[in-house]
Amino acid sequence: MGTWFEVRLWHRTGDKVEAALEAVWSELERVEQALSDYRPDSEVRGLEDGEWHVPSPVLAEALAWSEQLVAETTGACDPTVGPLTRLWRRAARQAQIPDGARLAAARAAVGWAGLERSPDGQVRLRRPGMRLDFGAFGKGLALDRAYAALCAAGLQRALIDGGGDLRIGQAPPGHAGWQVVVSAAEGDRQVLQLSSCGLATSGLSARPLTLEGRVMGHILDPRTGEWLDRPRAASCIAPTATQADGWATALCITGAWVLGSLPGGVEGRLLEPVGDAFGIEVSPGFLAAAPAITDP
Repeated sequence: MGTWFEVRLWHRTGDKVEAALEAVWSELERVEQALSDYRPDSEVRGLEDGEWHVPSPVLAEALAWSEQLVAETTGACDPTVGPLTRLWRRAARQAQIPDGARLAAARAAVGWAGLERSPDGQVRLRRPGMRLDFGAFGKGLALDRAYAALCAAGLQRALIDGGGDLRIGQAPPGHAGWQVVVSAAEGDRQVLQLSSCGLATSGLSARPLTLEGRVMGHILDPRTGEWLDRPRAASCIAPTATQADGWATALCITGAWVLGSLPGGVEGRLLEPVGDAFGIEVSPGFLAAAPAITDP
């Protein structure tokens, strides 16, 4: 997944811990092998032949989340964006913006309706050139599955960090939650207290790209085929890291107008530049879901 993972947990004794951590690393590898669009032998790359496939449990769960997130975000989070990411990766290597014909061809291969499922649970990509890219929420799914592995071992009091995105479990004894810091830009810092949820932050500043004098981010709008070119960053709290990850990406694309109509359990925080500073807008229940605390 191109990032690092760290597990913090509270347990009275050392028993169970080593085996539980091994289960976490195994689960992360399982997700990588199923969903990576970089690995030539991954499960999602195998779907590119256009034939029917029986999805693994990891891919089946990812597809179920995809259907929900595509509907909730009106397509701002859509894993069928793969043809566009592939095109723009090539553009980055060649340092040249793709021409209109190539962009139109890639856009024609994008769209959730192009993924077909049979009554017995098999899936196939029925449009020529279709390709899946779970970059919008795959890391969140990995965090959720890793936390489920800890829970299966009886270690619910844990926090898993995947490159800054978090799956936060039950708080340690005597604490109302885990103290976490949200920082989406230089000078932005808010300390929150959270438990039993996911937290993800996404934004333009993470990996900027400049092609032919045009500055782009790493967030691609599946609906237009264009990179987000606004210096915008979003943080989301949700019942799962998968939802938080997907919605953080979608909020960067859609902007603040969505903050008042997020689905149940999802809360957002959006940062945008205002002159030489930045402005922050939050959804109505953000601070109730994540109480701000005094910075230690």
